[in-house]
Amino acid sequence: MKTYLWLFFVALMLPGRAEGQQTLSGVCVKSVAFSADGKWVAASGMVPPKGVTSKELFAAIRNGADGIVVIWDSKTEKEIFRIVKRENSIGVIAVCPKSSLLAVACTRRGRAGTTTVHPLELWNVEKEKKIATLGEGMDFTALCFSHDGEKVAYAWYKEGEKRSRVSVCKVPSGEVIKTWTLDRDDNGDVLALAFSADDASVAGSTYTGFVYEFGIESGEKTKVAKEEDWVWAIAFSEDGKWFAWGGVKTIQLYDWKKKMLVSTWQGHTEYVNALKFGHDSLSVVSGGFDEYAENKLTGMWKIWSIPKHQLQHSQKAHAFSVASLDISPDGSRIVTGSMEGTTKIWTIPQKKDRQK
Repeated sequence: MKTYLWLFFVALMLPGRAEGQQTLSGVCVKSVAFSADGKWVAASGMVPPKGVTSKELFAAIRNGADGIVVIWDSKTEKEIFRIVKRENSIGVIAVCPKSSLLAVACTRRGRAGTTTVHPLELWNVEKEKKIATLGEGMDFTALCFSHDGEKVAYAWYKEGEKRSRVSVCKVPSGEVIKTWTLDRDDNGDVLALAFSADDASVAGSTYTGFVYEFGIESGEKTKVAKEEDWVWAIAFSEDGKWFAWGGVKTIQLYDWKKKMLVSTWQGHTEYVNALKFGHDSLSVVSGGFDEYAENKLTGMWKIWSIPKHQLQHSQKAHAFSVASLDISPDGSRIVTGSMEGTTKIWTIPQKKDRQK
């Protein structure tokens, strides 16, 4: 665990570049997403620190780094605009599937003397304008839009409290519909959130390996699974049948309707940080760490077949772990982001061209 964390921060200094169809630089990425129409890509994270050696990097991150969101044209690679938050790390973003709205959430990084906590904000990307503030006085750890674009779920906590919370609110009013509370000593922070296909519930995963279902109408919190370690990524299929989560080296495929585990896939050699179902609900794309040579790690994304329950394709992508990924609305491209400081857009290979 300590080795993984050390590599996570040191990777900010790694210069390596993998071959991608398009490479966009300037963000040590926490999360990436395509717009609803696929015309732009957003990446959030930190401004790459300058003049810092690998030995000094951990302290530099702990002391705080400027948070940033950059929006690019997905075809021309031209930067459209950026949002910069001083003395904070912008942890996560979420793109509305029905409009040009972008939700931006921040988490403080602990810079000495920093007390500012930025709110959760809604931005209209087309107008390059902030239109709403949904929450204040909180540190946010996960964020997602509902499929109908009318709600946002967010995980948050307040400094000094032993509780973390998951809330669902209306967009753009910010009116809170429901809030659930978790004990941080038992669960740690919530690392990922996702709405079910029918928007009736939200799934969440935690630092200590819990996976929960939060029923929006009932208000109930139900344990789905418990892994031994962090669960960084969760996802639902669009047909509502499948749910998946990624742990240490494994991906678990779960039948959401029958509430049963169906398959376990192994392919990554470290944490699985990102998951996304194909729009046809017949495949899963995962992103994380892989060892490609002795004592050398690289970020890779992989395509898995649900009907065959097997790996179909592997692609070396970044010099460090794939932190986040998304699939374009037309299903032809994948965007990946890494803490090494690059965002890449890939053409999804045809089935006949896929390589394990």
